[in-house]
Amino acid sequence: ALHLARRGARVTVVDDGEGGATARSWAWINASWGGLPDHYLRLRMEARAGWRALGAEVPGLGLRWPGCLVFDEGPDALAALV
Repeated sequence: ALHLARRGARVTVVDDGEGGATARSWAWINASWGGLPDHYLRLRMEARAGWRALGAEVPGLGLRWPGCLVFDEGPDALAALV
């Protein structure tokens, strides 16, 4: 919407106002969890870079990068994930 509006398009952003998971987590933008196909991992990494660029471009956007805690894997699986 931002890029379209900057190019002169009339844009309407619709939000249901519920503030579900996406409103709080931006759909959990990540590049974690081992075993992803290379093309999907690259897509996720590019998406993260895009969100970081947008966050730098739009003051007050409110992006947060808090990380996550994984506790349901054994040592070998966690080492592979890292």
